[in-house]
Amino acid sequence: MQDIRFDFNNMFSFAVGKANGVAESDIAAMSTAVKKAHDHLRALLSSAVNRVNLGLEWTNLPFQSKSLI
Repeated sequence: MQDIRFDFNNMFSFAVGKANGVAESDIAAMSTAVKKAHDHLRALLSSAVNRVNLGLEWTNLPFQSKSLI
């Protein structure tokens, strides 16, 4: 399976202007909170019970065998 990639280059201020674009400093300011959220989500998704109870079992779909699907 190929990785899904998101091209976010056109959201930056150097591409669309300072009034509407995101500055690299904005990204840097959020990096700690984003890492914390990512780690929390990974922990939740690592448990099948959590995935079911939180309605996140769909996140496991790409990793199921084709024969099961």
